[in-house]
Amino acid sequence: MPTTTLKGHHGPVVALKFQGDLMVSAEWGWAVFWDLRTNKIIRSLRDSQGGIRALDFVDGIAVAGGTGGDLTVWDVAHGSGDTIAGHEDDVLCVQIMGKSAVTSGGDLKIRMWDISAMKSLGVFHDSHPYEVPSFMVQGKRFLAAQGPFAMLWQK
Repeated sequence: MPTTTLKGHHGPVVALKFQGDLMVSAEWGWAVFWDLRTNKIIRSLRDSQGGIRALDFVDGIAVAGGTGGDLTVWDVAHGSGDTIAGHEDDVLCVQIMGKSAVTSGGDLKIRMWDISAMKSLGVFHDSHPYEVPSFMVQGKRFLAAQGPFAMLWQK
């Protein structure tokens, strides 16, 4: 049984992440930031790029991507966000790693980003002919779902 239902979205929630007592949840065009101690919204930010499909949230920074391929990087404390022209197709998955982020897109590319400088670090992997709808970076391992395969990279 759920202990709490958080109400505040106007459309379906498509992605969510939390760290400690802060959570971000996304619907089409909006990221909503919650204080899980009070279950109250602390900030709602508009993503002018449209449909959010993927997001990550670490240490007060949220990175979201969606339809059209752009990434939006928000500083929750300041309520500010900037956009990076990202993929040539929809963003499918996002993960923040320190001051960097990794994304996968419908353009069949896995890209790395310097989110503090708001610039691309290049293509990590071309997954042709398959999209990578999900991946995970942990320590020295990178695991990606790629078509009928799970691909593993290790340093």
